[in-house]
Amino acid sequence: MDSKFKRVLFFLITTSIFLLSGVFIAELTLRFSSMITDGLNPTVFFEGLPQIYNNVENCNPYEVKVRGAYIPNLTKDHSFIKSDRCKEYLANNIGIHSTYDYPNSKSSEHFNILVLGGSVAFELARNKDHGFLEKYLSEHFESPSKKPIRVYAGSLGGWHQPTQINMALMYGFLFDLVISIEGYNELSANHLKLPIDYIFPEETFFYNNISLTSKYLTQWISFVSRNRNSKIVNKSYLIAKLTSLSLYILSKNVEHEKSNIQRHQLEKFYSDFNLEDYTKYNLLKYKAHLNSLIAISKTYNAKLAIMAQPIRWIDKALTINERRYEKLINVETYRKFLKLLEELRSLGAKTYSFTGIAKNVDEEMYIDHIHFDSSNQKGGYYLMAKAVGKILQKDFNFKNK
Repeated sequence: MDSKFKRVLFFLITTSIFLLSGVFIAELTLRFSSMITDGLNPTVFFEGLPQIYNNVENCNPYEVKVRGAYIPNLTKDHSFIKSDRCKEYLANNIGIHSTYDYPNSKSSEHFNILVLGGSVAFELARNKDHGFLEKYLSEHFESPSKKPIRVYAGSLGGWHQPTQINMALMYGFLFDLVISIEGYNELSANHLKLPIDYIFPEETFFYNNISLTSKYLTQWISFVSRNRNSKIVNKSYLIAKLTSLSLYILSKNVEHEKSNIQRHQLEKFYSDFNLEDYTKYNLLKYKAHLNSLIAISKTYNAKLAIMAQPIRWIDKALTINERRYEKLINVETYRKFLKLLEELRSLGAKTYSFTGIAKNVDEEMYIDHIHFDSSNQKGGYYLMAKAVGKILQKDFNFKNK
């Protein structure tokens, strides 16, 4: 046998043994550390692994809320909301996170409330465990029609105007009352030196074409997902760890590419704006958005309440942690927005502010720059629900039980 061939063969065998030993040691190390720390469980991980390409197997597509593929939430620990059927994305008949499907007409059985806005509005209105708002209103008030109260989320994380206008235009006439929770997502654009209407269709491109951000990572995730039930994959701590890491990197790539395309588009249109220009533009545009929302409600003869969501720098004694969170909004600009609501109220619009709900709260309420702890049943979302109740009692003919 040729000596060169022997050396190559020896190198290949040695390298293979070395790599297999490394994989074996890594697998044992991860398994041992997970046992000690109660960490990653590969079987549980693979059960919740999003399928990026494949349709749900053994499931009638007409019996699930969302057809087709699993929808990965790439921004929150690679998790996604499950329903009880087919482990599908929990969404209603229009694709909103909700236990209730939207009605096709005004209900004769319930007094239905639609809550518009971003993530804070969603947490207030979502129906898990009957939601903060529905639970509070149902326990303390009788609706004007004396029908049971139902609250529907017309909101999602990151949504801002003109999304509320679109939702009101499409679905507002189906509800007895529309509540739009406003302010933070719209005016945080100012801090970032962006116009209020800063979402462009192109930014969703990479969410719908994830593989373009990293071909090999998506191929790996797809391969593992297809073979999740095999014994080698299902029990491997190393494969679970590598897949988890791949999802994390993929999520960062998606956010990076989305941000780049968004910023590139905006710089072309608003390159001459300074902060004062953005403030003036955003408040003027915001006034137009709110007037459009009011006009839609009048067209449908629908009841509308516009409410400014609370921000932690107004009427709240902040804890050390609450002071540390990122500040994405200028208080002075927000006060101008509150004045805008007062101006609209003087013209007959139903506008309100939540900024005083934490005036006498010393303990920690915020878990980040704007959100409350949703596990705290007496926290910020409860205080918001309580404030909504007072408003509905005062101006919308709700009665105490």
